[in-house]
Amino acid sequence: PGKGLVDAFPFGSDVGHFGDRDLGAGTQRVEEELRQSEERYRELFENANDLVYTHDLQGRVTSMNVACERITGYTREELIGRKWQPSAHPDDVATIERQLSRISPESRVKVVNNRVFRGDGEIRWVQFINRGIFNADNRLIEIQSVGRDITERRQLEERYRALVETTTDLIWETDASGNFTYLSPKFEEITGHPPSAFVGRSLLDLLPEECQDDVVWALARLNERQREKGERTYINPRNTAAGAVRQLDPAVTAQRPLSFYAYGLGEVRGWEQPPTHSATLD
Repeated sequence: PGKGLVDAFPFGSDVGHFGDRDLGAGTQRVEEELRQSEERYRELFENANDLVYTHDLQGRVTSMNVACERITGYTREELIGRKWQPSAHPDDVATIERQLSRISPESRVKVVNNRVFRGDGEIRWVQFINRGIFNADNRLIEIQSVGRDITERRQLEERYRALVETTTDLIWETDASGNFTYLSPKFEEITGHPPSAFVGRSLLDLLPEECQDDVVWALARLNERQREKGERTYINPRNTAAGAVRQLDPAVTAQRPLSFYAYGLGEVRGWEQPPTHSATLD
């Protein structure tokens, strides 16, 4: 049988050698492409402005980039092999661990905003995008965390919330469906209801029941006219009063007798700030 094979393919042994050389060249090419890909990843990893680190399932840090050293104030030598928990604020650890435990093949990313201790003891707010790394069997083997320092943003949010919480005006926020997502404390003084009782409810719920159908009917008629004119419709009654936010057309607002008050955050110097918003307007 061997001789018949050689007779059929007189250059069989040479073909075999050529195949080995082709396979070797192909393997070298793949290895070179893999090496270049790893170098590009390493360059992105090291030069990213956001901190990037990985940790195993026991929470031990396995790798970190330069930004991680800059933002946390710790060196690689101090963090590699160490668990991340001591670097986080103790009040946030349980929340972080709960979110990380929910990472799965169906939900690979969890975002957590938490406080971290720098090496010098300073506390910073960092937003972490935590991504699960899974093997071929869909088993979680590692977690990669990309963090961005949001301390300044949190400070602005706190200052804005302090302004909203103390203003003499009623301030609320709604989602796209017109349901309340936030109500300032003034809401309870005006309506007699705690803000928490109306979060998630519609603006219509503030109206007497005998008026709600009329408002819905009027909104439907208004939207019908908007469609006839080929213009965008209103999504909830509030936007028919506010106007330009939904329509993106300041001409709509200009046709209405509305009052507008602009709020800003800043530092007052050289004069005494009036205690109330109405006093400032006077």
